[in-house]
Amino acid sequence: MLLKLAWRNLWRNRTRTWLSTLVIAIGLVAMIFMDTMMVGMNTNMVKNATDSLMGHAQMHALGFRDEQDVKLTINDLDQALLQLEKHPDLKARSLRIVTQSMLTSSGGGEPVLSLGVDPEEEQLLSKFDEAIIEGEYLDSVSGQKLILGWKLAEKLELGLGDRLVLTAADAESGEMVQELFRLSGIFKTGEEKMDASMVLVARKTLQSMLKLEGRIHQIALRYSKLTQDGTPVNPLKKPDDSSKNELLLWTELMPSLYMISQMTD
Repeated sequence: MLLKLAWRNLWRNRTRTWLSTLVIAIGLVAMIFMDTMMVGMNTNMVKNATDSLMGHAQMHALGFRDEQDVKLTINDLDQALLQLEKHPDLKARSLRIVTQSMLTSSGGGEPVLSLGVDPEEEQLLSKFDEAIIEGEYLDSVSGQKLILGWKLAEKLELGLGDRLVLTAADAESGEMVQELFRLSGIFKTGEEKMDASMVLVARKTLQSMLKLEGRIHQIALRYSKLTQDGTPVNPLKKPDDSSKNELLLWTELMPSLYMISQMTD
């Protein structure tokens, strides 16, 4: 009886009924659209952060991230690499030398963060090779080629082929050492800090310069299987305290980004 009365009332004023139905439908479509858009924005935000340099996780010696001490390299590197090789979901890794340094040219000097990388490893983890706008990407794990961001190139008024001097403290004595490089490529990542203050060189060359042969500051990792929020389905086990190494997911490396991504879920 009540259902019949309700149904009759709905159609006593057809215009009002159809208008109400339309308003509700538009509201639902708008909510679904906004939810989908926010999920997409969240996914892109996390992807951009993990694809540019950070990776899905990083391994360092304890204290390195805070102190940036050139002497703090990953402990028992062979054992750490063996652990990585055994993991079924590890898609890529990049072993890096990371140091604060000074880059100088005839146009002046700027403090920079220098990364020593194996170009083939780095291609599988970050997008520097795709971000090259002039010249070419690094092509060897050794050699004197150097690539940097377009903003840094503008500051120092640099062009391809220019000679550059990198100055940093070595790991043995702490004395300042220098190495001559030639600018082979300029990148544009869209990340202001990277484009203005980061350089990439061959890993073995930087290891030799800093007296760090066979040692590594950072291993960046990429996993093949991720959850909806961008975290690994099957992350590596954290190192024991006795190893004096740390393995951090991107959620721990960038907690503010993770917090924002959770708010939009």
